[in-house]
Amino acid sequence: MVRSKVIAIDGPAAAGKSTIAQKVAQMLGYVYIDTGAMYRAITYKALKNNVDVEDEAGIMALLDKTLITLTNDKKVFLDGEDVSEAIRQPEVSKNVSAVSAHKLIREELKRRQIQYAKTDNVVMDGRDIGTNVLPNADYKIFMTASVEVRATRRYKENLKRNITTDLESLKEEIRTRDELDSTRKHSPLLKADDAIVVDTSQMTIDEVVDRIITIVKGSDLMLDYIHKSIEGENKMVETNEHFDYGDFTLPRVGQIVEGEVVKVTPQEVIIDLNYATEGTIYLNELTFDKVESAKSIVKVGDKIQAMVKKVSDEAILLSRTAVLQQQKVEDLKHAFENQEVLEGQVVRSVKGGLIVNIGTEAFLPMSMIDVAFVTDAESFVGQTVQVKIIEFKGNKIKVSRKDVIAEQLKAKRKDQFETLAVNDIVEGHVVRIEKFGAFVRFGALEGLVHISEISHLPVENVEAALAVNQAVQAKVIKVDNGKIQLSIKAILPTPFEEFTSAHETGSVVNGTVTRLTDFGAFVEVAPGVEGLVHNSELSYDHKAKLEDILSEGKTIQVKIISADVKNKRLALSVKQLESDPWKTFNHNVGDVISGVISNMTEIGAFIKVAPYIEGLCHFTEASWNPTVKLQSVVNVGDEVEVKVISFDPKKHRLGLSLRQVKENPWASFKVSEGDVVNGVVESMTDRGAYVALAEDVVGFLPIGQISEKRLSKVEEVLSNGQSIDVKVMRLDLKSNRIDLSIRRIKEDAEREEFNKYMAEDN
Repeated sequence: MVRSKVIAIDGPAAAGKSTIAQKVAQMLGYVYIDTGAMYRAITYKALKNNVDVEDEAGIMALLDKTLITLTNDKKVFLDGEDVSEAIRQPEVSKNVSAVSAHKLIREELKRRQIQYAKTDNVVMDGRDIGTNVLPNADYKIFMTASVEVRATRRYKENLKRNITTDLESLKEEIRTRDELDSTRKHSPLLKADDAIVVDTSQMTIDEVVDRIITIVKGSDLMLDYIHKSIEGENKMVETNEHFDYGDFTLPRVGQIVEGEVVKVTPQEVIIDLNYATEGTIYLNELTFDKVESAKSIVKVGDKIQAMVKKVSDEAILLSRTAVLQQQKVEDLKHAFENQEVLEGQVVRSVKGGLIVNIGTEAFLPMSMIDVAFVTDAESFVGQTVQVKIIEFKGNKIKVSRKDVIAEQLKAKRKDQFETLAVNDIVEGHVVRIEKFGAFVRFGALEGLVHISEISHLPVENVEAALAVNQAVQAKVIKVDNGKIQLSIKAILPTPFEEFTSAHETGSVVNGTVTRLTDFGAFVEVAPGVEGLVHNSELSYDHKAKLEDILSEGKTIQVKIISADVKNKRLALSVKQLESDPWKTFNHNVGDVISGVISNMTEIGAFIKVAPYIEGLCHFTEASWNPTVKLQSVVNVGDEVEVKVISFDPKKHRLGLSLRQVKENPWASFKVSEGDVVNGVVESMTDRGAYVALAEDVVGFLPIGQISEKRLSKVEEVLSNGQSIDVKVMRLDLKSNRIDLSIRRIKEDAEREEFNKYMAEDN
């Protein structure tokens, strides 16, 4: 087996290694391996996953689950995603040295790079290829250039990628990168002792490429000479086997001839070639198949083509298998040129891949077995696989199963993607797990289930919730630019739905207080399900304080009083675990009951008449006398008798009256509008005076009705306790209101005297 050849190109950052290496590989027909892109790819993934570039163990754990694929068309794929442009971003450039300095990272990528070199003629560039990765490389080149030239090249390269950078900053970045690469502990940037230095500062790209190709071809000159000498000797031997017997010209060795079968034995076939001598095909040259007799292949009279293997005056030895092989080669060339899909059987595993029989043996590299990373090539032995020829050089044929699968998947993806719609339910299996979620393959497509879409409950570790190859169902929740987002939790009932389907309103459940707020307490009654105990549902004692009854972390019993599935709201109650005291309150409107003043407010007095039951005595219900203030009648703590004047047990409202315990004096007070009555000044205000006409019967005397003179103060003519005669001007017994006047008494007397005077004159 011919050993693959390796060209190692090392040098500092921005020396142009990648550009030159690609062109050299193209010119020589070698495979280009961009090792720098491999380091950039894992750096990019580390940054994307928020892994510290100094965390060697963290990056190594990431690398173990990472597939980096380099294609012949210069593309870089990271776990199947094209990151060719993303890995060239400035942020990656700043951090790649730190990642490449880690020993474990370098060893793992070195292992992968060596694997590439074992199966192909390769051009590999980096910083330690010739000194560390491939110290036995056939050709070692060390490319360099001045810092100014390298910075300018990187600046122009960034402009093409629409990346804004500063030239001076790039110079400083390159100097720093050189220092880091040259002084790092593991595999520093060094020129191999046997490397040829190529300074590209004053050279064009084509000049550098020509220089390296000249170096390579110059090294091969002597080997080519030896090969040609050997070929010449073989040709001389072949020439001596061409005979000419005058008029009886015989066929040449290697000539394809056709004749008729004239005799068949188990071990040979005799062919009439219309020459002086008949041709003979032995069984082993008749067919590739294992047969016992030539008679199972041909019969007398058959026309057959064969290749002349040997010519003598006694016999012409022919080979039908040579023609079959040649036809196979032509068919394979045609398949290669037209990129046809072939079927072959995997016959054995070898170092770096598999041997597949497609009519002849072809090499299937490990990297070309599948679109996914393959670790166990042995498992493919004996299988029939579909492949494409990707390299055809003489007897060396290289095939790819990966390309066939990729095309099939591409077609399937297209068909499946065209019919895919948001809200579709798909079935698949987990193919890869990342910190941020899991990739699920369904059919030919893959979608991401973000960590937040795995379960309705919080998921801290994806691997704790899902496993590779686990079968799952999911809903398509977003399709954007070819990327598919899936949700497992979207097809699962929510914890709230599960809880409410299992617990009806009125059920009593256990729960844990999770937090206290101004308006109540939240209680977790099941994982992921919280309900609210509003302050009004804590206790029938409306004075009870939340913090006195509940505390965070406390386990309590609660009663479900309502459930809103649509809005995921659950109302709970602590107080309803007990019977409602308002429903057992055995008093009706009109009953006189005892109670204790518990609170005094502007609107009245709250009176506790039973455990957890308080009623309100409005300030208007303190006394029949409107001048009497509630505060002058009762105080907090006083035990009083009150009459129930309203009762609403559903709304927990109780109306009480202090004054209605006594009879209404207004009902028995006999007076009519126009009557003049005697009363006592009880109190005075800026507006007038209140005059007591009987017990708890008080009328109002406006200041304007006291005297015909304009008064600024009531006290100018009246005093508290003064007995006065007043006229009833307005009487409203229903509203307990009487309006009085002193002035009208005098005016009425004067009018009467005037009327008498007028009558006497007449």
